[in-house]
Parts: sequence; C-alpha cells; structure tokens
Amino acid sequence: MLRIHELVVGQACPPGRLVRRGTGWRPLALPVRVFLLEHPDYGQFLWDTGYGPAFWRATRWFPARLLRWLIPPRLRPEEQLTRQVRVEQLAGLGISHFHPDHIGSVPDLPPLPTWVSGREWRRVQRLGPWQSLHTAHLKALFPRGEIRFFEDLPAPLWPGLEFLGPGWDWFGDGSARIFQLPGHTRGHLGLWMETLAGPLFAVGDAYYVPEQLDGVVLPVPTRWVVEDARAYQETLDKLKRLRRERPEVVLRACHEP
Repeated sequence: MLRIHELVVGQACPPGRLVRRGTGWRPLALPVRVFLLEHPDYGQFLWDTGYGPAFWRATRWFPARLLRWLIPPRLRPEEQLTRQVRVEQLAGLGISHFHPDHIGSVPDLPPLPTWVSGREWRRVQRLGPWQSLHTAHLKALFPRGEIRFFEDLPAPLWPGLEFLGPGWDWFGDGSARIFQLPGHTRGHLGLWMETLAGPLFAVGDAYYVPEQLDGVVLPVPTRWVVEDARAYQETLDKLKRLRRERPEVVLRACHEP
C-alpha cells in the first residue's frame, strides 16, 4: 500500500467559459494537482510537478510567452513544489505528459530518475519550435537526467480493469499502475494508486471538470486543443464505465475545481 499526499502546485486561470458553460469570461482558477507517493520499500516518488519558477524563466520571451497569455498561470510562494516537498528525499519522478503545468518544476528539482512513456518522449523530442508552441510543449522544461521508460516494465491486464488495457506495474507489487489514457495528448498517462483508503486514480487531463463524465461537452475552443478527439472520447467512455462498475474508486483529474 502507498501513502499519498495530494498537493496543489499552482493554478491555471483560463477564462471560465472555456471550461464551464455559463461562467462568463472571468478567470476560473483551476488547481494543478501533484501526487507525492510514499512506498514502504522504495521511498518517495512524485507524479508530475505542477508549475514552478522555471516556467516563468522559460516563457520570458516571445513566442514562448504566448503560453502565459493563452492560459494564465498563478503560483503562490507557498504553493511552490520545493516548499511543499523535501526534494532531497525524493527517489524518482513519474510524468503523465509534457505540458508545462505538469513539468514546470522539473528544472528546479535535483536530477532524478524520471519515468515517462518512451513513445511519447520520442514524439515530443521530434517537435520543431512552432510545432512545440502549437501543442503547448516547452523543451526548456523537459527532464534532462536519467530517463526510464514505463514500456520496460511488466504490463498485465488487471482483473476487473481489462477494459482499461494493460497497466505498467511501476513498483512490481501492484500498488502503482500506469494506464494509457490518450486523447489530451497522444501518449497521456494516468496513475492508479492502491492506498489504505482504497484505490485512487489520478487521471491527469483526461477530463477537466467532473460533469464531463455525465455527458456534458466542453465548450468548442477547449475541445479543439485536444490532440486526438476520438481517443479523448474513448478515454472518457472508459472512465464512465469505471465509475459505474467500480464506484469505490476515487477519480481525481488534475484540474477539476
């Protein structure tokens, strides 16, 4: 079993009507969730990192500065990851995908073994400058330490969860399982955690607000930014089924209010 600490490391503040119908143009503060995992044998691991000072350094100049304007971020001093976590105690890091709100603190951390989807890693490395901007990737934030691939781990079909597809066994004991939840990006990942309180499934940006699981459709501009609309809907359908068949599982999206 894992001990889990759910942290908020900054906020994304898009105009409300881009995420929730009827909320107007005022900024809607959406938390950026990060998970600190404590494994009894392997130590402390982070799942994603949220925003960090490195994001502001990387977006100082045009055209990268556009990423500050399109979805304005906010990071209070007390929300900085390095103030919430003893980084010298970290044993490793896992990344759901490579958008700035998920890796924005990576350059401010000491070098750590970093687990990623190898397929997604190779894809985003090939992006040119304008492709990177179009898909909201900042290479200045990419990890530069030891990279390890989830694809090198065993990936069984877990009983009762076969419809999610194979899940990589991060620690080899079933306590942390990595599932592919494509759509938001083509290689987007979710983290299933077995805790004393029951299963917790961190689904990243597989949805933004919980009402999407009830069939509410995102406003048009936000629907346009997903990399694969068909895969995004298929992932939503899987999460709807999971909620229906396994109501004891807590689903937690990165940005749900």
